[in-house]
Amino acid sequence: MDRQAFQIILNYLSDGVILMDEQRSIYYLNQKAKDLTGWHIGGLVPYCSYCRIREVQPGEQRCILALDNPLPLFQAHMPTYEGVDESLEMSSSRIEIEDESYIILTVRDPKWNMEKEKNKIKRLLVHDTLRAQEETQKRLTQELHDHIGQSVYSVFLGLQGLKGATINDRYQKHLQLLDHTLQQTMEDIKRLSKQLRPVIIDQLGIKQALQDSVKDWEYIYKIAIALHIEDIAMIDKEKELHIYRIIQEAVRNAVKHGQATAIDISFKVEADTLYFKIEDNGKGFNVLASKKNGFGLYHMIERMEMIGGKIDWESNIGEGTKVIGSIKLKEK
Repeated sequence: MDRQAFQIILNYLSDGVILMDEQRSIYYLNQKAKDLTGWHIGGLVPYCSYCRIREVQPGEQRCILALDNPLPLFQAHMPTYEGVDESLEMSSSRIEIEDESYIILTVRDPKWNMEKEKNKIKRLLVHDTLRAQEETQKRLTQELHDHIGQSVYSVFLGLQGLKGATINDRYQKHLQLLDHTLQQTMEDIKRLSKQLRPVIIDQLGIKQALQDSVKDWEYIYKIAIALHIEDIAMIDKEKELHIYRIIQEAVRNAVKHGQATAIDISFKVEADTLYFKIEDNGKGFNVLASKKNGFGLYHMIERMEMIGGKIDWESNIGEGTKVIGSIKLKEK
């Protein structure tokens, strides 16, 4: 690699890099260091706010960057452009070049790290929220099945007894109407339970869960859905659940926002990677704007990151949408 190429690489770094000697004379700065400090080659690295006031022993360097064992990481105010003090996060290390000792100083804006930590915490909170949401939906599903569903079914059985105990035509019509209403209620509870938490995915896997759900989605949304999926035996239940949720959200978005009338869902396995695609004939959308402002897309991205996968969208206004995802089947 020639010197020019190396210079280009250094200028792409997100940290400022400065090469100085023990007298703090600057021999080199990359572009980030220039932007952060306003210093220049041939100038001196100024004393930081700490070095200016610290007590120095006889024969000791005032600059802590020039000590034999400099601090690996510290934060202080440094005079930068026009003599204005800016808070910088710094680290330093020594290097020997042709029997001469130099110091490599790395500087960064501490706000960058703060923002990075804030984003990390935000992401952890989102992941915890999604997990808590799944647990809540699992409990609600259990409640619907074990209590409300069973109670409605008991009423339904009691109604059957009443139907056989009366021959009055007027009462029979009322009982038939109640019978129809209760049957519809039981179907609604069953469908709602599957939307909250598809129990079948825990028992039989994502293939059977999607085959079952596609029938419900076609009935609920009045839309044609084609599903192409083979047996997938090498991913755990958590990954299956997140992929299911992503497809569920993609179908809902295609109908609600895209006004699609047909959806194609397909899976394929190549080598150690599972690929899936949801394609619709809807009206499309602005992908970049929706990624910035859409909670649905944001949560889909977060779900894929939680399980080590990737997801993206291909869409243009008036041309439908493709949702494309991939995930490794085996962890390295």
